[in-house]
Amino acid sequence: MLQLRRFNFAGGRGVPMTGIRAAGNAAGIVLRPDLPGAPFKSPNQGQPADGVSGLQWLNDAAFAEPDRFTLRNASRTLPGNRGPWRLHFDLMLAKNFYWGERWRAQFRWEAYGFTNTPAFLLPNGSLGSGSFGLVTGVLANSWRIMQLGLRITF
Repeated sequence: MLQLRRFNFAGGRGVPMTGIRAAGNAAGIVLRPDLPGAPFKSPNQGQPADGVSGLQWLNDAAFAEPDRFTLRNASRTLPGNRGPWRLHFDLMLAKNFYWGERWRAQFRWEAYGFTNTPAFLLPNGSLGSGSFGLVTGVLANSWRIMQLGLRITF
């Protein structure tokens, strides 16, 4: 018996924009950036970044520091721009054995996260940081786990 226990193909979540620390607007207040009109997505989206560990996701030219004493035009999340997708398979193989009328055994092999595909985190949305627009980490506990089991019933 081959059974696909769980299949999860999730779309990426919206990328939150935390903005920058206000230089002249108000001390300690985090502002959202301005959007001058360039496309949000990096032309090399998903490729390794140059000189920094991480994957390119957002285009730096699409965001600018706001002028003093002005409102920004960036929303809380970027419209139409999603984070990395996630793919997750759980798999179970089982073989049943029978002895007489009373005895039964089941040998099982289970694999959680069968494809061992990493679940990347959202890109850094803090303008002005050295890793702005980069995906720099993976979700904890997103690795493959396998286990064997034997169940005897009488």
